[in-house]
Amino acid sequence: MGPGTLALRAAAMEVPSIRAFWEAQVRSSAPITLLKSGMTEQEWEPVSAHVVERLETEFGTGPRSVGWSAFLGIGRRSGAVGTEAG
Repeated sequence: MGPGTLALRAAAMEVPSIRAFWEAQVRSSAPITLLKSGMTEQEWEPVSAHVVERLETEFGTGPRSVGWSAFLGIGRRSGAVGTEAG
Protein backbone atom coordinates (compact mmCIF):
# COMPACT_ATOMS: atom_id res chain seq x y z
CA MET A 1 0.00 0.00 0.00
CA GLY A 2 1.37 3.40 -0.93
CA PRO A 3 1.05 6.70 0.90
CA GLY A 4 -2.15 7.29 2.76
CA THR A 5 -4.02 9.63 5.03
CA LEU A 6 -5.67 9.00 8.38
CA ALA A 7 -8.19 11.54 9.67
CA LEU A 8 -10.38 11.75 12.76
CA ARG A 9 -13.93 12.86 11.95
CA ALA A 10 -16.75 13.63 14.35
CA ALA A 11 -20.46 13.49 13.64
CA ALA A 12 -23.66 14.07 15.59
CA MET A 13 -27.28 13.16 15.06
CA GLU A 14 -30.43 14.45 16.73
CA VAL A 15 -32.77 11.70 17.90
CA PRO A 16 -36.31 12.13 19.25
CA SER A 17 -35.64 9.59 22.02
CA ILE A 18 -33.10 7.08 23.20
CA ARG A 19 -35.54 4.32 22.20
CA ALA A 20 -35.58 5.68 18.61
CA PHE A 21 -31.78 5.78 18.65
CA TRP A 22 -31.61 2.13 19.76
CA GLU A 23 -34.13 1.06 17.11
CA ALA A 24 -32.02 2.79 14.42
CA GLN A 25 -28.90 1.04 15.74
CA VAL A 26 -30.62 -2.34 15.64
CA ARG A 27 -31.38 -1.78 11.94
CA SER A 28 -28.05 -0.26 10.89
CA SER A 29 -25.20 -1.30 13.20
CA ALA A 30 -23.49 -4.42 11.88
CA PRO A 31 -22.44 -5.82 15.29
CA ILE A 32 -25.94 -5.40 16.74
CA THR A 33 -27.59 -6.80 13.62
CA LEU A 34 -25.25 -9.80 13.74
CA LEU A 35 -26.04 -10.39 17.42
CA LYS A 36 -29.78 -10.19 16.74
CA SER A 37 -29.56 -12.52 13.74
CA GLY A 38 -28.26 -15.29 16.01
CA MET A 39 -31.31 -15.08 18.30
CA THR A 40 -34.97 -15.87 18.02
CA GLU A 41 -37.42 -12.99 18.47
CA GLN A 42 -38.31 -14.41 21.90
CA GLU A 43 -34.62 -14.32 22.90
CA TRP A 44 -34.00 -10.88 21.40
CA GLU A 45 -36.93 -9.00 22.98
CA PRO A 46 -35.70 -9.14 26.62
CA VAL A 47 -32.16 -8.23 25.54
CA SER A 48 -33.39 -5.23 23.58
CA ALA A 49 -35.75 -4.15 26.37
CA HIS A 50 -32.89 -4.33 28.87
CA VAL A 51 -30.63 -2.21 26.65
CA VAL A 52 -33.36 0.43 26.22
CA GLU A 53 -33.97 0.46 29.99
CA ARG A 54 -30.26 0.97 30.70
CA LEU A 55 -29.91 3.68 28.05
CA GLU A 56 -32.98 5.54 29.30
CA THR A 57 -31.72 5.32 32.89
CA GLU A 58 -28.38 6.78 31.83
CA PHE A 59 -29.54 9.37 29.26
CA GLY A 60 -33.26 10.00 29.85
CA THR A 61 -36.21 9.43 27.54
CA GLY A 62 -36.41 12.73 25.64
CA PRO A 63 -34.66 14.10 22.56
CA ARG A 64 -30.85 13.89 22.48
CA SER A 65 -27.91 14.80 20.37
CA VAL A 66 -25.83 11.66 19.92
CA GLY A 67 -22.24 12.13 18.82
CA TRP A 68 -19.45 9.81 17.82
CA SER A 69 -16.09 9.94 16.09
CA ALA A 70 -14.31 7.68 13.65
CA PHE A 71 -10.88 7.33 12.11
CA LEU A 72 -11.12 7.36 8.32
CA GLY A 73 -8.21 6.02 6.32
CA ILE A 74 -7.56 6.58 2.65
CA GLY A 75 -4.75 4.71 0.96
CA ARG A 76 -3.40 4.44 -2.54
CA ARG A 77 -1.87 1.37 -4.11
CA SER A 78 1.26 2.03 -6.12
CA GLY A 79 1.21 0.60 -9.65
CA ALA A 80 -1.76 -0.49 -11.70
CA VAL A 81 -4.17 -2.99 -10.22
CA GLY A 82 -3.83 -6.44 -11.75
CA THR A 83 -0.35 -5.99 -13.23
CA GLU A 84 2.88 -7.48 -11.97
CA ALA A 85 6.24 -5.77 -11.98
CA GLY A 86 9.25 -7.50 -13.42
